[in-house]
Amino acid sequence: MTALFEKRDYQEKAISNAINFFEKKDSKPAFEVLPTGSGKSVVIGSVTTEMHGSTLVLQPSKEILEQNYKKAQKFLRAKKGFDGDRDLGIYSASFGMKQIRKITFATIGSIKEKTDFFKNIDRVIMDECDLTNAKGGMYATLFEELNKPLLGVTASPYRLHPPTTYNNSVIKFLHRTRPRVYYSMIHVTQNKELFDRGYLCPIRYTRDEFDETWLSLNSTGAEFSEVSVRRYFQENDLTGRIVGYVKEMTSPHILIFVDYFEDAKRLHNRLASAGHDSVILTGETPQTERDKILNNFTSGQQRIVINMGVLTVGFDFPALSCIINARPTNSLRLYYQIIGRGIRINQEKQFCDYIDLGGNITRFGRVEDFEIVGPQGMERLKSGNRFLTGVDLKTGRDLEAERQQENAASDVIHFGKHKGQKISTLPGSYLSWIVENFSPGDLKEKALNEISRREQGGLREVCPT
Repeated sequence: MTALFEKRDYQEKAISNAINFFEKKDSKPAFEVLPTGSGKSVVIGSVTTEMHGSTLVLQPSKEILEQNYKKAQKFLRAKKGFDGDRDLGIYSASFGMKQIRKITFATIGSIKEKTDFFKNIDRVIMDECDLTNAKGGMYATLFEELNKPLLGVTASPYRLHPPTTYNNSVIKFLHRTRPRVYYSMIHVTQNKELFDRGYLCPIRYTRDEFDETWLSLNSTGAEFSEVSVRRYFQENDLTGRIVGYVKEMTSPHILIFVDYFEDAKRLHNRLASAGHDSVILTGETPQTERDKILNNFTSGQQRIVINMGVLTVGFDFPALSCIINARPTNSLRLYYQIIGRGIRINQEKQFCDYIDLGGNITRFGRVEDFEIVGPQGMERLKSGNRFLTGVDLKTGRDLEAERQQENAASDVIHFGKHKGQKISTLPGSYLSWIVENFSPGDLKEKALNEISRREQGGLREVCPT
């Protein structure tokens, strides 16, 4: 294999853990954490070629499929015994291709009604698996119908959960939600490690003045309301402040994130008045026009792109050196994905400027400081000296710490032949008896968690920092 695909140590661990997972055929769905810029395509390419049988690789969009297919094609061409054109296929209506091969890249929309065509595949890898809705939907239905070993891969393994009777919005890991699709995290490549080792580009943060009191939560309580975001944008002249930053920047590529088209249009006109040409990209932009915009942007013909939620995931442009984010958000995933557009290393840049006009840096911290910590099954995301997962976003209460304290006090069986023993020391047969005979509640939940912890024991690998 060429030096282009020489594997790093953390990639080797991710590959090994994935293969071990698939070889243990009765494993419940799991996922691996591979940050943006960590070389996810190398991991997926290695797993799919080193194992016997066929693999379906699900991609969340046409754009990401095309991008990752091309990477996989190069990888297979460089790997002895494989052919990127013969062993790799695309099943996607938007591409006009319906190939089922040893490794098949597909989008959910193209195969959700064609599960019979994939009944003979051996395994499924779900890219950007944090997009899977645990409460149902296309992915959950497809996974159930295929009934194949499932491994997810993601850079942002968490979801924002709306308020319940007991708390406000909370960020949770995929395997710690109820219901859930994925039961365990079997590999973590730490974001912090990649920055420390120089595999990701340093970020130069600019925290613009921000007043949180302008914002209010929407009806779900999970995100800021449209009315308050629009009012904040206009009353605080974010348009003028963005123009000011554009004037200061020397970067040949500036990507701007805003929430609403009216704000994008106003910014576009204001930039034009100041002598700066820009273009607006939205989800409604026709595909041919979108391709032209991105080609012009990456080639340097277009310096400024104003983007409305389109380029948050999968836009791979390593030379990007300036991001201006005017989207206040409670979504840690969105925050990370936006910054992730600029963290790939490139010889054309020494760092990436990240300018935040929405208070997001204060809300979440620097992504270089993100670290997944804690014992298996109880992992948490830490940012510097504070936790981001398991925390009530409105009040700041550490709900996870409170729950652990309560569990520590109630983790002992108070009845039967095992009275006085901790749940973690109970025989597996007794845990199963509890699950089968007890009504839903705290004890049954703890028994289920302990069974899951034991089933997945020894699989998870956390790269050292």
